[in-house]
Amino acid sequence: AEQGLAGGGAGAGAGAGSGGAGETLASVGSPTAASEAEPRPAELSVGTPVELLVEAVDVDGRVDEQMYTCVLLEALAVPGRPPVRVEGLGLLKVAAGVGRTTLQSIQAGLVQLALQDGAACDPPLSVVAPPPPLSLRFVSGPPVRTVLSVTESASAVAGGAITVQVAIIDEHGNPVAAIDDGEAVLGLQPAAAPAPASVGSEAANGPPAGLEGLGSVPIRGGVGEVSLSSQRACDYVVAVTGLSGFAEAVTMLTNATSRKLGASAAGSVALRFTPGAPAEASITLAPKTKCVAGRPTTLHVHLVDACGNLLLDSGQSAGLYSPLTFTGRTVENGEEVERSYPISLVDGHGAVVLSSESASTPMMCWLAVRDGAVLLPRTGS
Repeated sequence: AEQGLAGGGAGAGAGAGSGGAGETLASVGSPTAASEAEPRPAELSVGTPVELLVEAVDVDGRVDEQMYTCVLLEALAVPGRPPVRVEGLGLLKVAAGVGRTTLQSIQAGLVQLALQDGAACDPPLSVVAPPPPLSLRFVSGPPVRTVLSVTESASAVAGGAITVQVAIIDEHGNPVAAIDDGEAVLGLQPAAAPAPASVGSEAANGPPAGLEGLGSVPIRGGVGEVSLSSQRACDYVVAVTGLSGFAEAVTMLTNATSRKLGASAAGSVALRFTPGAPAEASITLAPKTKCVAGRPTTLHVHLVDACGNLLLDSGQSAGLYSPLTFTGRTVENGEEVERSYPISLVDGHGAVVLSSESASTPMMCWLAVRDGAVLLPRTGS
């Protein structure tokens, strides 16, 4: 028995070796010395139905009209390739030597079809040796839009990196493998300024906002990757702002294309960079603040991570300031006096209120870390 894959409409009824009018995409049978090389997989478009024709032929290549059986058509696992879902597989009836089914897949990829004869059924209907697997390759359609996704997590600690994948896909979501020399340009989404992360703190006092790694990303096989990093702990929205290297790139990101799709053809993804562990403590005096004798003066105590992002003592980060002690030293009545002051929390940051009756005697202030803490304080005065 030989099996052939015929494409076309209902009139395509010829299998391999039968000499019919249908287009034979591939045929399988006993290999000969002249055909030991593995045949090239037949290429089929995703989303397009194709007819699979199974014929039972005799040694002269004639269809055996006396053959009535049931065969099992299944997809084999291809090593190193993701599975492809194909419609039309399963049990197939062969009547008068001919069986037909319609195959279709919306996933691009390589498929190997195996045919088991009715002898696998109970009771067995016939005993015919199974042919070698038949290889098919479902290929992606034309590109319609872009997609941005993260390979692992959309969140990272400030100073770390997030890997973003850029894919140019067809209407079924398959990367367009034919785009092998393309380019996508990534930028921050227009009118979406970076916002401080909810677990971060004051945007005005941290490192400058900005994503490193934005710009051109090479596209090979419809896919590209880039690593993005930020010193600032904040949220970003990254989007595809430009395309080149293939015919559809000229119009893909236009408003007309987005209206046709009912959504933007420019992919985007939200990224979050969060503050790291406390790395430094500091004492600051608010700008334009004057220390007046006899009046309370508020000093601000800040914790920052290794990148300089201010840290809040709230929520899951409650207790960040507990390892710190605030000490002040001054001269009173000709003697040095050293006192510890409580650190209160104001909007998630530390604050210490001091006062002195002397208008001429300086006061030295510093932070200390309790035993067991790993924070390295920075002294101030």
